[in-house]
Amino acid sequence: MAIVAGAELWQDLIDSRIVIEPDGQHTELSSGMHGQKVVFGNIEPESGLYHKWIGTVCDYMQEQYAPLPRILVSVADGTNRPVTSIVERFGDRMIGLHSQKDPRDPERLFLGSTATAVLMRNLNVPVVVKEDTSTTGGKSGQVAKAIRNAGVRDVSVLTTVQRRDTLEVLDEAEIPYRAIIKAPMPTYTPEDCLRTGFCSMNWLFKPRKGAPYRPLDR
Repeated sequence: MAIVAGAELWQDLIDSRIVIEPDGQHTELSSGMHGQKVVFGNIEPESGLYHKWIGTVCDYMQEQYAPLPRILVSVADGTNRPVTSIVERFGDRMIGLHSQKDPRDPERLFLGSTATAVLMRNLNVPVVVKEDTSTTGGKSGQVAKAIRNAGVRDVSVLTTVQRRDTLEVLDEAEIPYRAIIKAPMPTYTPEDCLRTGFCSMNWLFKPRKGAPYRPLDR
């Protein structure tokens, strides 16, 4: 397992037993692939683990970004809370914006009029999209593309955990990305999962929230 930074945080996430889905069950991820889900939303906002997570992200940004991003944008709804916490730590040096979910299609993310207006007044500053866990970069890619469409030139993605070697959606869109923790985790297409993955081992399978139930043929 290749940890770029945040090795201590990664071990704490494992030890907490509330962030990473336990052995014996797996989930349909937002990408449509199958894997053990990493759920940062299970971390209580006033807990020591939460503050360590936010502190690790802030330290990484201070060390790795020059200049510091002027604007940090969330991937709704997963990173709305941490983006607010990160921006509070940096104070006036950073602006926080939230993306939104389409109420008719929760898999579609967009920027509201207020966020778009702020971006259009800051077209020449670095903007970073903050994601918690990335499998293909699909959701963060949606937000980054929307930021580009608003006219911003310098946009990239920062994820806490990158669970695959490459994020193909971001690569295809030529959107730069970084990961605090690179932790390759078994991740399968539905077909491969049935053949050689968790489904083949009869692990409990949970469709992603909001997705129609689709029984797996064995």
